[in-house]
Amino acid sequence: MNCSGQRTKVLARQIARVANGGGATNTARFFIKNPSVLLHLTIEIFARNPSDKGQAQTYTGETWTLTAQADRDGSAVPTNAILTAQSLPDSYEASTGVKMMRGSVALADVHEDGVIYEVQCTWEPGQPGMGQEELDRLFSECELTADAGNVTVNITGG
Repeated sequence: MNCSGQRTKVLARQIARVANGGGATNTARFFIKNPSVLLHLTIEIFARNPSDKGQAQTYTGETWTLTAQADRDGSAVPTNAILTAQSLPDSYEASTGVKMMRGSVALADVHEDGVIYEVQCTWEPGQPGMGQEELDRLFSECELTADAGNVTVNITGG
């Protein structure tokens, strides 16, 4: 997504989709890179069923966690927990200096076929008066990826 000239960057990823009637338990994982404390980051995690237009999603005990990551020789190494077992839907406003975060969503006993789980990240300037050139550079370094290279995790069970 080219954000040149924009004051907000939004990335969204589908991290799981319930297939074959659901009823299974699985974990979907994702990675977020927040390149600078100069950016304000909001993370939202939710589920939706595209066939239930306008209907509120029913949750069955799904939770998510967020862990700080440390870069050691190019590989992400888990460090401290930021959030533990928060119920969905949920959001988190990152106000730390953590640049890399690993998240996971525990999908327990999901029964609705077609439900899609998504993570959405919104980055905005954390300070008034930030120049557009600096903002564009920082936005170019923002990342949100789902494990397995953004491939949807199909949950099958029964």
